[in-house]
Amino acid sequence: MKKIFTLITFATIALTANSQRLLVEDFNYVTGGLTDGGTGTNVSGGNWITVPLTTGSIPLTDFAKVVAGNLSYPNYFTGPSAASNRLDLDSITTGQNRSIEDVFRNFAVQTSNTVYASFLMQFRATSNLGNSTSAGDYFISFTPTASASDYRARVFVRQGTAPNTIQYGIAATSVSASVPIVWSAVDRDASQVHLITFAYQFVPLASNDVTKLWVDKPFSTTEPAPDASSILAGTEPANISRIAIRQGTVAVPNATIDAIVVASSYADATLPLNLTSFKASFNGKATQLKWSTENEVNVSGFAIEKSLDGINFSQIDFVSAKNNSTHTEYSNMDDKVKGGTSYYRLKQVDKNGAFKYSSIEVIKNSLTIKTEVFPNPTRGNLTINHGVAIKGAAIKVMNIEGNLIKTMPVQSGSTQTALSVTELIKGNYLLVFQNDGTKSITQFSKQ
Repeated sequence: MKKIFTLITFATIALTANSQRLLVEDFNYVTGGLTDGGTGTNVSGGNWITVPLTTGSIPLTDFAKVVAGNLSYPNYFTGPSAASNRLDLDSITTGQNRSIEDVFRNFAVQTSNTVYASFLMQFRATSNLGNSTSAGDYFISFTPTASASDYRARVFVRQGTAPNTIQYGIAATSVSASVPIVWSAVDRDASQVHLITFAYQFVPLASNDVTKLWVDKPFSTTEPAPDASSILAGTEPANISRIAIRQGTVAVPNATIDAIVVASSYADATLPLNLTSFKASFNGKATQLKWSTENEVNVSGFAIEKSLDGINFSQIDFVSAKNNSTHTEYSNMDDKVKGGTSYYRLKQVDKNGAFKYSSIEVIKNSLTIKTEVFPNPTRGNLTINHGVAIKGAAIKVMNIEGNLIKTMPVQSGSTQTALSVTELIKGNYLLVFQNDGTKSITQFSKQ
């Protein structure tokens, strides 16, 4: 299914990997207008942009809408929030035979190899769809950076041969005698949620790029044979960098779509998001780490990594994967905890060497930092042993009345600091080690 979400300390799981998911769109927005068009709600926060109308087009009165609810499909996981919704493709006013708002969203520019996109779709009705070879309408595609309306890898839908069924097709670019719609002539139940994957493949030489379509294919680490494919005839785009949703004329799909993934490999476009939650908590003595997965596929295990500055991580343990096809829970304990702040993340390692990182969990604890000074008493110089210093840590010297005498910054990452107190008069003093919201107070004497 699509929707597996867990609220964690800072954000929902967001994986990065040495193979690339270029975009994940779960419509984690409130309901309302997707863009600035129409009502100006712009619930996407500017993620989605309206395709400008061409000269002479009828002014828009209907706009892309985010509606309540979401779609799911077995073993297809993305990263939704608790407020995740879906996009309504049917905003056409009855009787208007014209195009309405087209929208697009950017992702990293791709100039070679293959770009894949997957999404979920469900129909409410099929009566407005054509049912001949040349009929139907395209509703989603890629575009290059140079143009928001140069639609490539156009995905089409039409009525099937049986009532309440649909068929999907693809065309590399504008439909013509040399670039017809190539259909997957399989009737599919329009009331069911379908998983659609399409791709644009850059092929060397001119006018031979390939577009491909898969419908309801199970996950595969390699690209399976497509249900339909179309070869480009004409000018090839310099790049692919946007996914566009085009609400067409009277043949606009009366449907909703959800869970869009754009990726540079077929596996990443359809891959179940194995890691569905990661949580760290402090019990007063140790940090407990818990995480869960769904539908593990060829996972070697999970490296637990820790950092004291949130930048430099090192592995502290490794947990082997169970590779269950169902929901799986894991836990681990870090009992080597010092006062201050610790940062944790998981590195999910696949059997083929690929890896993905989880989001970072932050633990702040109030463990007393044991600070030692010697020699004590001292005649002029002190050596201070303290917990690992975080950026901004400082040592302060105060008199017994609590008046500040001097402050010295402590080098980040250090555990020992030298301090000269030769200027102090004889007497008793307090040394305060402040480190990321915690402090330790030690008394020393100057002779």
